[in-house]
Amino acid sequence: MSYSILRVEGIKTLGDLRGLGKHNVDRVSETNLDIDKEKSEENIQLIECDSYLKRFNEITAEMRAEHNARMETIRADRQKTFEQAINSAHNDVACEFLCTSDEEFFQGRSRAEIETWARQSLEFIEQEVGISKD
Repeated sequence: MSYSILRVEGIKTLGDLRGLGKHNVDRVSETNLDIDKEKSEENIQLIECDSYLKRFNEITAEMRAEHNARMETIRADRQKTFEQAINSAHNDVACEFLCTSDEEFFQGRSRAEIETWARQSLEFIEQEVGISKD
């Protein structure tokens, strides 16, 4: 019998977000040396973006503008850039969700069936966890 895996990882800083994006796109890892790069093209990315950091900046553009406006009224020695404020807040700047299963689950399934399963997994995350892809 197959099992399902849903891994959630909080990303704490914009530097980590940048590095994770590079890792996921280029499949570069210093810790996972057993990555079979030939199979990487089989991965399904449900939410496409050029760069995790670029997408973060698009999503937070309004927050950045509000922050910058606030900084104009703050003493100079207490001012922070938006990036400094985000990184020093000790909150997650993003969450990465990985949905997968064991090898047995994927055997004999077509690419279309696997993509349907992946999209249903994303819908589950959006509905049950309250996360939006936008």
